[in-house]
Amino acid sequence: MTSTANALSADAQECLSEFTLNAPSSPRNYPCSTCLSILQAVPLSYTSSSANTQNAQVISNAIQFCSLRAVYETADAQGQATLGNGSWAQNLNFCTWTGVSCDTLGHVASLQLTYPGVPATLPNEIGGLTTLQTLEVIGGNSIPAGSLPSSFTNLTSLTSLHLEATSITTLPNSLFASPGLTRLSTLALVRNSQMGSALPSSLTSLTGLQNLLVNSQVLSPSPLATLAASSSLAASLHTLDLTSTSLTGSIPSSISSFKGLTQLLLGSNNLTGTVPAFPSTLQVLELYGNAGLGGSILCPPSPLAQCSVQGTAISVAGCGVCQNTTATAAR
Repeated sequence: MTSTANALSADAQECLSEFTLNAPSSPRNYPCSTCLSILQAVPLSYTSSSANTQNAQVISNAIQFCSLRAVYETADAQGQATLGNGSWAQNLNFCTWTGVSCDTLGHVASLQLTYPGVPATLPNEIGGLTTLQTLEVIGGNSIPAGSLPSSFTNLTSLTSLHLEATSITTLPNSLFASPGLTRLSTLALVRNSQMGSALPSSLTSLTGLQNLLVNSQVLSPSPLATLAASSSLAASLHTLDLTSTSLTGSIPSSISSFKGLTQLLLGSNNLTGTVPAFPSTLQVLELYGNAGLGGSILCPPSPLAQCSVQGTAISVAGCGVCQNTTATAAR
């Protein structure tokens, strides 16, 4: 028997009883390996019914507990010790575990994992955290490793994703396409040595992405032309930071169409050619360390407040904020 809109299956009832009666005193022995999939299969028509409010809350708690406990169980001995010191898997109150933040309904909204308290790989069970809005993983360079689990696209509430110092492999091209992470507003990828040199093709279809940061990992061929050609990104992007990503080629003139762009950070790359006109909204511009980059920057009437062009052939005559930055760096 499977769960229906009106009744839970016998297996689901047993999983609820186990979670309510036995798990509080022995949280690590709760049978997540069988109960997680059983409880995830309970139809929304059952959990959304006002007659089943209490059971629905227990089901939600059990699913989130198992999803998080899998992170603990996938960690190595040092990781488990670190997480355990932060109450992970020690009790059922996952909202009190270090790095876990919940909303007022008891739903996990934010998860921050920092080495050594990280899993060896991101477990497939993490896809059970369907209310997750912010995920930050700062690894130890070699871990977490491997590919993102197939369930990762279930995190449809995610608005901010930060992956740093991991060995996570190439992100799937469809990651940001429906029904995946279409609500993302911030994407930060920093020093992920095994992630490959290309960004997912679906990135340019995001309609609400405001901040794109890729630092200290190779992007080849340069994605600038593809990003600048995206009408979706032109309408939404506020910050574009591709510092130290081995960019080559020129800065596309179409960057001027990014009417909301306030920060453009392209320092420490191998860009060449003449700088284009930049959006009038730009407040921070970093082009330092691109020896082959020339042309001139005209500030007024731009609200430019910070500008770094040292190590380039760019002329900044009449642009005091750039002159001051260059002069300061030269002393």
